[in-house]
Amino acid sequence: MSLQEKRQQILNEMRTLCEACCYPGLVEFQGAFYMPDSGQISIALEYMDGGSLADVIRVKKSIPEPVLSHMLQKVLLGLRYLHEVRHLVHRDIKPANLLVNLKGEAKITDFGVSAGLDNTMAMCATFVGTVTYMSPERIRNENYSYAADIWSLGLTILECATGKFPYDVNEGPANLMLQILDDPSPTPPVDTC
Repeated sequence: MSLQEKRQQILNEMRTLCEACCYPGLVEFQGAFYMPDSGQISIALEYMDGGSLADVIRVKKSIPEPVLSHMLQKVLLGLRYLHEVRHLVHRDIKPANLLVNLKGEAKITDFGVSAGLDNTMAMCATFVGTVTYMSPERIRNENYSYAADIWSLGLTILECATGKFPYDVNEGPANLMLQILDDPSPTPPVDTC
């Protein structure tokens, strides 16, 4: 990633956080600090004392459905705000970008690769984000919109609920992309109670 691209990511992150200050489901922006000697910018965010959902599933292996549904209520509010009010596609929803506090609330973070759409019918056409959680239309390099975030959230929920990513990631990114494009969409396992 070039220096210009890194700067743009930081600006996107700060702009989104500043404009969405204190909105439910989004990690709160506390401030930013520039260090002229190093050229480094530090962004201070709300302290999320439970880590990320990736941390939770690494320790707990899976999250029970009632707990997961409570945790994700605010995430859904945050996505609604990003999509309907800010006209942003996050483009990198994944367990590592959903932070949790000890109240059990999950909030969205890492807006560096988000993209603004002029209206709710506009489409993105760029290939950025984490391939593992990309929707089929993004992998095909087609135009995409808010539904791409919903796909990523769906994969995240399945991973958190079952303790494993719904596709086989052991054979490399190219095979993973083919699975996402060719295999049926993953579904939750049927309970055998």
